[in-house]
Amino acid sequence: MSDREKRVMRIVLQVPNQKTLTKMVQEYRLDIGGGGPRRLPDGSLRTQAYVPEELLVKIRKAGGTIEVMEDATQVGRERQKEVGRGDRFKGGKKVPRGLGRKE
Repeated sequence: MSDREKRVMRIVLQVPNQKTLTKMVQEYRLDIGGGGPRRLPDGSLRTQAYVPEELLVKIRKAGGTIEVMEDATQVGRERQKEVGRGDRFKGGKKVPRGLGRKE
């Protein structure tokens, strides 16, 4: 990976309240898929998010506690190695199977 490439990190983000989370999502355009935030007994919220590495410091300064789970960019590269490179349909001679549209 070159120095110019941006890395995306999968994190667990904890914030003190909904207002802080909403502000972070809007300001930093956080991707917080995976079921959304969970409220903890102390009233804080915890959720997973995918964020560019360069935003980690800003998120911490804005009131978030971060636990980095993995470098999602690197994990994606590793998963790409698992993808086949051959022609599964043998030049159109083999019919695709599954739920997709067959053309």
